[in-house]
Amino acid sequence: MKKTHWFQEQLHYLKEGSKTVFSFKGNVKELGALTTKEYGLLAMMLLATIISSVLSGGLTTTMGIITLICSIATALNLILIDRGFITNYIWGILASVVWLIIAFENRLFGDIASQLYYFVMQFIGIIEWQKSKSQRQSDFVESKAISKTLAAVMIVVTIAVYLFIVYTSYQLGGNQVWLDAALLPLALVAQLLMTYGYKSQWIVWIVINALNVVIWSIQLTQTDSSSTVSMLVLQVVMLINSLYGAYVWYKQAQ
Repeated sequence: MKKTHWFQEQLHYLKEGSKTVFSFKGNVKELGALTTKEYGLLAMMLLATIISSVLSGGLTTTMGIITLICSIATALNLILIDRGFITNYIWGILASVVWLIIAFENRLFGDIASQLYYFVMQFIGIIEWQKSKSQRQSDFVESKAISKTLAAVMIVVTIAVYLFIVYTSYQLGGNQVWLDAALLPLALVAQLLMTYGYKSQWIVWIVINALNVVIWSIQLTQTDSSSTVSMLVLQVVMLINSLYGAYVWYKQAQ
């Protein structure tokens, strides 16, 4: 009976959260609640990716258009996460699907695994964020601090998963194995922390985004394509956003 009740409870929160996440009205409401500073950051992210796509000729290729869609969805996803708004998940779902296509094209196996994980976690995130909103009767998710025990467990698991992915990527002939392999274990930690509302997620996102800047910079020297240029610009934009997200969540926690 307890398992049945738990499952029904999760379905309830998924259903209630989805009403907002996949609602046009809900998206307009939460995007409309952004501050002037956040509109400026969003405009910078969108302009940077659009201009880089146009100047690099990205809009003339299929992969370039796919990358631009990914960039726009990611920018909207990130700015809504900054404020703890649940509608971030509709853009997260779109971004992870499109990013998967790009990762396959570039044979970045760590990135492929990361995006598959991100996709699944979007729906778990809807459940947990809706639960947090309902229990607190708030429009946004609560910013929490992580315990030392949980932090230690996550560090150990991250190292173990990293070493496993390094081995697997070498067997599959992946690119930039030592750097690329770090993305999945860090993604596991960052997305879990985000899903359950821990502010320390932003420390991990900053590391992930900095790594991605390095990875796509190297990728640009190997494949000088318009989609690679756009992805590099997107990584820089994501790094800037993660710094702002850390500021907002740590300030809220205080």
